[in-house]
Amino acid sequence: MDEFAWSHRPLLVFATSVEEPALLEQRELLAAHREGLNERDMVVIELVGDDLTVDGQPRTADTHALRKRYGVPTSRAFAVLLVGKDTGVKLRSDRPVTAEGVFGLIDSMPMRRQEMREASE
Repeated sequence: MDEFAWSHRPLLVFATSVEEPALLEQRELLAAHREGLNERDMVVIELVGDDLTVDGQPRTADTHALRKRYGVPTSRAFAVLLVGKDTGVKLRSDRPVTAEGVFGLIDSMPMRRQEMREASE
């Protein structure tokens, strides 16, 4: 996770299995919003069982350590966390979140507003 500090906003999606209905719904809610995710420097990190992917690409990582770091026990079937560029947790949900809701939250953050001002100059 430290590799994303100050450069990306990870959206962590925790699930116990690839068949988890909430995971499938979360994927569907984000599928059509790749451009918006990119504009906001977001990466989607899925921790499913012992497997981890970053934007769909498999990575090697200690998923148990990440669950512990973010307070998501292995017994919890599903959770979504938005982590800011400053590595702080900005949103925690036990249900799938909409891209629009996450974008609205990010766009209200001072760092994102500064990024938008700089992009328009």
